[in-house]
Amino acid sequence: MNKSLIDKTYYEILDVVPSASLADVEKAYKKAKETYSPSSPALYSVFTPHEAKELARLIEDAYSVLINPQTRQQYDTRINARADLNPVKTKAKNEPPIRLNNDYLNYEKDASFEETIKNTEEFNGSFLKKIREYKNVSIPIISEKSRISKTYIKAIEDDNYDKLPASVFVRGFVDQYAKLLKLDSKKISTYYVNKVKEHRGEE
Repeated sequence: MNKSLIDKTYYEILDVVPSASLADVEKAYKKAKETYSPSSPALYSVFTPHEAKELARLIEDAYSVLINPQTRQQYDTRINARADLNPVKTKAKNEPPIRLNNDYLNYEKDASFEETIKNTEEFNGSFLKKIREYKNVSIPIISEKSRISKTYIKAIEDDNYDKLPASVFVRGFVDQYAKLLKLDSKKISTYYVNKVKEHRGEE
């Protein structure tokens, strides 16, 4: 099983904050079930069939614990105690780096544009597309190396949030996209997911 998935809390699995109401948990669970259904193309662009099955199980486990106030309180106590015992380990939840050769990155550097990229804080889809084209990386190459479908890559670049899956998947997609372009993946994925959540009215 993908270790980054195992390390996630039940709140992260359902993509809700720890203070989420029971109604929010219920809503997130239904959305996760729909997005992560066996027929969902989003699953198999990122996970193997075995991982997809394990993810479905994690979603059910997360829901059964968080929807019950008593088991949720026990779970909160347990994860808070674990964080206190392993503060350094808890903070070191970085995604495993993509290990690739750089033969797909062949472009002439523009010092001015490189500085613009470095100083930019708002990475919307059109700017990400501009960077991808500047670095001469095609959508098929991004898709091949990340296993993200071309449809989702285009939706990201078009800021077409309604065509994108649940936010937890969007974060993974944008993170992979940014890593392939040798960008600050954490900064970019955080900004992009916040825009998606704002559009969808999610907390």
